[in-house]
Amino acid sequence: MAPLQLAGMVRIAPGEQPILRTSEECRALQMERGAFEKSVHAAIRCVDCHREAKVLPHPQRMTRARCGDCHPQAAEAIGQGMHNPDKVPPGRRAPVCADCHGLAHEVKPIRSPRAYDQARSEALACMSCHDRVESKVNHAATYRENVHGLALFQKGLSVAATCADCHGAHKVLPASNPQSPVYPAGVPDTCGKCHAGIEEVYFTSVHGRHLLEGKENAATCTSCHNSHGIGPVNSEFHGAIVQECSTCHEKLGESYLRSYHGKATTLGGSMTAVCSSCHGAHDILPASDPASRVAKANLVKTCSQCHERVNANFVKYITHVNFHDRARFPQVYYTWLIMTTLLLSVLAVFLPHGLMWFQRSLVDRLRNPRGYHTAPSGERWILRFHWVHRLTHFLIVVSLMGLVVTGFPLKYSYTHWAQRIADLLGGSHVLGLMHRGFAVVTFAYAAVHLSFLGWFFLTRCPRPRWRYLVGPDSLILSLRDLKEFIAMVRWFLWLGPRPRFGRWTYFEKFDYWGEIWGIFLI
Repeated sequence: MAPLQLAGMVRIAPGEQPILRTSEECRALQMERGAFEKSVHAAIRCVDCHREAKVLPHPQRMTRARCGDCHPQAAEAIGQGMHNPDKVPPGRRAPVCADCHGLAHEVKPIRSPRAYDQARSEALACMSCHDRVESKVNHAATYRENVHGLALFQKGLSVAATCADCHGAHKVLPASNPQSPVYPAGVPDTCGKCHAGIEEVYFTSVHGRHLLEGKENAATCTSCHNSHGIGPVNSEFHGAIVQECSTCHEKLGESYLRSYHGKATTLGGSMTAVCSSCHGAHDILPASDPASRVAKANLVKTCSQCHERVNANFVKYITHVNFHDRARFPQVYYTWLIMTTLLLSVLAVFLPHGLMWFQRSLVDRLRNPRGYHTAPSGERWILRFHWVHRLTHFLIVVSLMGLVVTGFPLKYSYTHWAQRIADLLGGSHVLGLMHRGFAVVTFAYAAVHLSFLGWFFLTRCPRPRWRYLVGPDSLILSLRDLKEFIAMVRWFLWLGPRPRFGRWTYFEKFDYWGEIWGIFLI
């Protein structure tokens, strides 16, 4: 059409100046016929949207076409949602239809099933605005990196959930609004649109029942999986389960972390049982429910998922034990109390004992440097230990140091140095294997010692044999040991001479029975 003919289609009101548009503005008023013919609006006439053009010539500037004239339900939904221009914070522009659907002349139909380009366009439309929103969390960035975003952008799956699948399209409401699809009570239904089977199982669980009962603190999908930060169910997710469950079950989380399972998980063990390993994930039921995985009748089956040859005695293991609770766990409480008292008592006596001995020995060594390397005049050194004794002591040192190196990281798993040692030695699983290996060494030297005692007592023990049971050659603690202890303390404090001991000193006897006590407990 000639320029003069085009100009004749525009009406200039009396006293109005002609509007001179730039080339870019003129091109913006044009459309490609091919794109329009492929759009969802191809069947409607131009004047159905641009109604002021029904009578020519039309005004120089016509009122912008309103999508709500043809789509009143969508317009009403937008007015109720967060994208309503009146609800948008100052300084921010409210999105218009074209921001999400594209130019009116190129709007593509929404197909079912959804095509990949449609799903991608939906996500990018939301991200174009929310990627710039100033907040503590950039939801666009977290979505791009979560399991849904990776499925869409990297794997090309058109069925991946986009923003509109969870938040809705036109009536986007804040999560605090009960009508929002992402309101906690509505989350299972929202996720269930894609995960229908899991939703069905969830509503049979204790969490689903609580939600149906109207309990506001009932755990839903996003309580465990998060929302925009949802990730794949892998080893990283496995390690974070305890923290997720502990946000609601704080006391149980603390008792779990005190157990072997908890300590091994803290050290990065990927094969260790976590909450879901025993209680299940979407099908969690209380222990009183016969169908629960942790019901007494089902414990053998549950534990057999990880352990071999599980029997009724095995499942008596107390998982969430609190050794400070005397009423519920008296055996554990008194065991903890006795061992803690014993440990503190030994430290209270022998720590000062060692320090006082050190200062007295240091002074003696400085006064007589060679006195520790030569026998006093008129005396001689003798070989005190049999080769079996020396072998036993060597195995004790190897076993003790090995058990400490492999056991302390588990005991203090929450510390940085423990995790470093665990990583250096190959993780909690390898630590467990090594710890058992050193335990075998412990039982080996115990067997060697007992065998030697039996052989010596029957074949080499001088008469009378009672001397080695209750006499001066005995390792049994006696009144003489108490007297020697008092005399030793007096020597430490420069109040008397150093006592002369018999065959065994009181501290040697204490060390011996301490070792026997430890093996007995193991």
